[in-house]
Amino acid sequence: MDRGYASWARFEQSWIRPVCSVLFLGPVLVALVEVFRRYLLGESFPWHEDFVIYSTLAAIWLYFGVAETSRSHLRVTILLDYLRLAGPGGSRVADLLEVIAHAFALLYVVAMFYWSVSFALKLYGLGMVTFAQTFHVWPFAAVLSVSFAFVAISIVFNLYRATSRLLGRAVLAVEEEAGYHD
Repeated sequence: MDRGYASWARFEQSWIRPVCSVLFLGPVLVALVEVFRRYLLGESFPWHEDFVIYSTLAAIWLYFGVAETSRSHLRVTILLDYLRLAGPGGSRVADLLEVIAHAFALLYVVAMFYWSVSFALKLYGLGMVTFAQTFHVWPFAAVLSVSFAFVAISIVFNLYRATSRLLGRAVLAVEEEAGYHD
């Protein structure tokens, strides 16, 4: 499991993060060009709003898995932190709650993946396009499906990590090497 986690973390670091960076940079550059075109030249690309909206959403969706793996996503941990301060018994309860939360999160994300795939296929079949009628919507729905799959993989590793800690085993020794820390 350690090697799998290290491979997954390297894949996210070397491929997903750069793709997300480009997907974030593209809309910013298009928006800057549009400010120039709209206010100085008096014209605008008809597709720029759709491009900015959908590219930004795709980048955010893809980054969810990276955030989950690195545990840099928004989490409410005040109860877990308080329990861990209460001593060994509280720490075990906190670990158990973390395992339960990861298990529910995995079930939720797998269900969302299933529904998002059927949604992307439906959009593909209908040939739906964006408001400006320049882009098909199904590729963005497909990116959403892929992002749910990436989040599910990340949750599996975090669930394994939390379960190992609950059982008193060593927890994914390669985290430091992968660049992820608690």
